[in-house]
Amino acid sequence: MVVVTGVQVAAAVAVLGRPDFGLGADFVLTTSPTSASTLAAIQLIIWMMVASTCVLTLLPVAPLIRSSLGRVRATKIWAVAVFATGMIVFGGGAFHHYSSQSLSMAGGSLGEARSELDR
Repeated sequence: MVVVTGVQVAAAVAVLGRPDFGLGADFVLTTSPTSASTLAAIQLIIWMMVASTCVLTLLPVAPLIRSSLGRVRATKIWAVAVFATGMIVFGGGAFHHYSSQSLSMAGGSLGEARSELDR
């Protein structure tokens, strides 16, 4: 278990690198997120999932904690962690959806597009 967790963290560090909290917050807090802020938010979500998996994997390794937590309790903790991760994703999406301006996907003229870009 400990070896697998170590490999998972090493892979996350190699692939994801260090998360950028500023860009991740920019995705949630602005009405027009950029590609960079979107990728940073996805990266933060993946890091949260890696961290929760590591904690829940290493939790039973400690002998004192293992004796106090039964198999049923560890399963409940895992279920709560998965639910919490899902709610974080859902909450971020809902906040972003309801706080952003509505965009029209209808076509427009080239002049309208240029005026939008000039703003």
